[in-house]
Amino acid sequence: MEHVGRRQSSSVVPSSRDLLLFPCQFGVLSSAFFACFAATQLPVGLLFDRFGCRLPMTALALCGAVGSAMIATATSFAHALLGQGLIGMGCAPAIMGIYFHYGQALPWQKAARVATTVATSGSLGALVSATPLELLVSMLGWRYAVAASACCMTLASGLLYISVNTDRNEENPMLDEASRSPNNVGFLIFLSPIS
Repeated sequence: MEHVGRRQSSSVVPSSRDLLLFPCQFGVLSSAFFACFAATQLPVGLLFDRFGCRLPMTALALCGAVGSAMIATATSFAHALLGQGLIGMGCAPAIMGIYFHYGQALPWQKAARVATTVATSGSLGALVSATPLELLVSMLGWRYAVAASACCMTLASGLLYISVNTDRNEENPMLDEASRSPNNVGFLIFLSPIS
């Protein structure tokens, strides 16, 4: 979903005509994702340390879904800007949450291998995310394409909440291999190409 969020503003160029945006406003709108994404990284890390990855990832994915819905219904630059910022916040914990969860659920030897696999398969999301979005924009229009993105983020947040066990460790994170068990890591592997 992160790669779709990144490409959303550039793929929905008709929105700049529809919302009567000046070129500088469109530039600010495009950069709002990255500014909010970056600003959210440190707080997300603190939330992971306090609550694990399940609740922060779920809540922020819902923020991203709300942001996509705001852009789909935007009538002004300010409305779209707020939506784009929420999408940036919603995508912020994606890759870090996966790494955090694997680091808590797997022994360090396996976690390192899985992290490499996640990084590799996550690159696939960068390659393939623009084409479906462009196809939706050309078939349905930019508002429906962004609304579909909101639905996907809502679905992803629900699946995260259902599939990922609470993984906050009060104990030493470097537990021995026998006492560590993966908490539904299979679902997070599914998310890696779209993060």
